[in-house]
Amino acid sequence: MFRREDIIQELANRNYKVEAHTSIKNGVEFDGIRFMNDNGICPVIYTDEIIADSESLSEAVEKAIDTYNNADIMDFNKDNLLDSDFIMENLYIGMQKTSVEDIVRSDTDFEGIEKYLYVKMNENASFKLTYGLLETLKISRDEAWKAAETITFANTEIVSMSEKLSELMGQEIEEMEGIPIQYIVTNTINFRGASAILDGEALKKLSQKLDVSKFIVLPSSIHEMIVIPDDGKCAIEELSNMVQEVNQTQVEPEERLTDQAYVIEV
Repeated sequence: MFRREDIIQELANRNYKVEAHTSIKNGVEFDGIRFMNDNGICPVIYTDEIIADSESLSEAVEKAIDTYNNADIMDFNKDNLLDSDFIMENLYIGMQKTSVEDIVRSDTDFEGIEKYLYVKMNENASFKLTYGLLETLKISRDEAWKAAETITFANTEIVSMSEKLSELMGQEIEEMEGIPIQYIVTNTINFRGASAILDGEALKKLSQKLDVSKFIVLPSSIHEMIVIPDDGKCAIEELSNMVQEVNQTQVEPEERLTDQAYVIEV
């Protein structure tokens, strides 16, 4: 049996500049290999799947090289990393399970879920903001959060489940009688959109439209939340069990939030 370190050694023997790298995504660790480039952009190839799918070390090494050669190397202006105006204009809020990551993050009203700030460099590249970078750029925490809220909430999207299904299937899907209407709370690109649940104004408009004051919130994934008007008839424990089952069977570990339902008042 071979390991990541064996692949690294063989790549080094072939004159590749590489090093071990472990990424943490929403509390889940991913082992990988970072390929060092002179241009400063160093792609990471994750090795768990490569090792599992390879019968020999040489096969794994070839797969790693092929993956690296076919990688879509991010093209962005590295000067933007230290441009305070660029950072402030491209700050967003994400949500993940409560962590101990050294990033700009804060608790939310949803137990076990935190919000954090990330910078979107372009359509394909982003990074989580650190306090160190804030200090370097002389940006206060309050300024950063306020800017991120403005940008994030400008992209809030709330649609009913039937609307979304109708859009995906290309035909009208009607709401089922006797079942509370579910609404998907996300952003316009359906990526890291769970933070839209923090958009109080958008939720207030929905509550006024539906003439309700409370919602049940189901943490679908880091990309979206589902809200249900709370009529007092839904059993939170049953809904929490449903969230847990969906997480275990349909959501990738790195995209899961918590296994519980919440009640919020707007």
